[in-house]
Amino acid sequence: YIYDQLNDDANALAYYNKALTKLENISAPKIVAAIAGSQAIIYLQKNDTALSNKSLNTATRNFQLANDKKAEGQLYVKLGEVHLKKNNYSHAINSFEKALHFFRQAQNKKLAAIAQRNVGIVYFKKGEYEKALSFFEKSIADDSQLLVQKLIKDTYLKIVTVSSFKKDFE
Repeated sequence: YIYDQLNDDANALAYYNKALTKLENISAPKIVAAIAGSQAIIYLQKNDTALSNKSLNTATRNFQLANDKKAEGQLYVKLGEVHLKKNNYSHAINSFEKALHFFRQAQNKKLAAIAQRNVGIVYFKKGEYEKALSFFEKSIADDSQLLVQKLIKDTYLKIVTVSSFKKDFE
């Protein structure tokens, strides 16, 4: 994990692989899911979709075994962020919508609001301001009492920007 945080992908992957090998005969689905999810993100950043998908399948299978919808949703948020950085908008939307699905199953409105906002950001970057506005408003409707002040500020800023594009200054 430390190598992962230092962006030392080679060492991070080597240690993740060692950890997964040691966990093969142990029932620890949450740990396996977390490690495989971290691998999936690294592989996606390196444009290795085959290995990313393989790791993602391992992660999702283990999240399901652990019945951890929140963590599975958080994995899809991270994958969506990687896709967004690469301007791969359709994959980003797909990942954020999957995250939203899992957050709804986990009944976590705060994380659902973040996922809604993220979908709105993708549409905003695509120049689809009406769709963006819809998702920003859904985000606030999901949880208008978010403790994450940056989320609220960013969401309202996006709403103001979209409204100004539409000449709706009210």
